[in-house]
Amino acid sequence: MLQRIRDEAHRVAVSYHRSLMSKATSSSWLDQVSGIGPGRKKALMRHFGSPRRILNAELEDIKAVPGLPDKAADAVYLAARKIREDTNAGPKGPEPTALM
Repeated sequence: MLQRIRDEAHRVAVSYHRSLMSKATSSSWLDQVSGIGPGRKKALMRHFGSPRRILNAELEDIKAVPGLPDKAADAVYLAARKIREDTNAGPKGPEPTALM
């Protein structure tokens, strides 16, 4: 009986940890940008390859993404610029892992 309780507690803990890790690996700063849903995020990732490359891209490069309207491109660029400024602010800025 104790072994079954232990096994069930372990199963629940492992499942919870996996769900946390799944959320952490699939989310990025792009999720916080208004006007960017799963489809546009996918298009940006397909075009640039990683959130870090999007972060360092110029406005013209972001506007060159197929299927991304100018308004959404402007929102991505402004969010990326804000993150770059916060990161370069010094030790009080976000951790580098927060960018991914």
